[in-house]
Amino acid sequence: MITPISKSKNKKDYSHPHFERESNLLKCKCSQHETMGFVLIILIVVIAGVIFLGISLRTTDNTSVIDSRISNFLDASLQHTTACYGSYESDYQTLGELINSCSAGTLYSATCPNSDACDFANKTYSVMLSKFSSAGSIKSYKLSFYYSQNSSSKIEDLVQTTSAFKTFSSELSDKKGCLSKRAGYSFLRSESSEGNIYAYLEICLE
Repeated sequence: MITPISKSKNKKDYSHPHFERESNLLKCKCSQHETMGFVLIILIVVIAGVIFLGISLRTTDNTSVIDSRISNFLDASLQHTTACYGSYESDYQTLGELINSCSAGTLYSATCPNSDACDFANKTYSVMLSKFSSAGSIKSYKLSFYYSQNSSSKIEDLVQTTSAFKTFSSELSDKKGCLSKRAGYSFLRSESSEGNIYAYLEICLE
């Protein structure tokens, strides 16, 4: 008599500890793959965000931020006494008076060593700005002077609508390549006519 082979002998016993360990290892590997995938997605999003931010900063119109330290510098500079003199040799002129002479032409001319009032003012400001570091290390600058008969005019309006009668510049390249831009302003009374002369300084920081 042939005894039939029991089918249960061919079946794997999935309750055996060996199979339980394999099952746990598979679950662990799947979990690790999911975690790595999630971290990779986060890294891609972060890198894309940094690239987008960098492009935005370079392409956005970089408006100057008004800085009181620059305005204070201009206030002090206009009172700075120079080697130029007015009607007599001991009548030494301030930078503000030189700017007035520069704006009025020969009417209020000042005598300066080896140059006229405008050139001397330009050279003096170049030296002063090379030593000015209160707002940061200067990469380039643009110093402009505007005239307005309206004493209540705002410098922002003058910059937008009025041509500067004198501009001293150190290659401030029209906002390109300048990610940190600061500005300040001051003013003095015009000696040649009613109104104010406004000084407006923009600097590009390194």
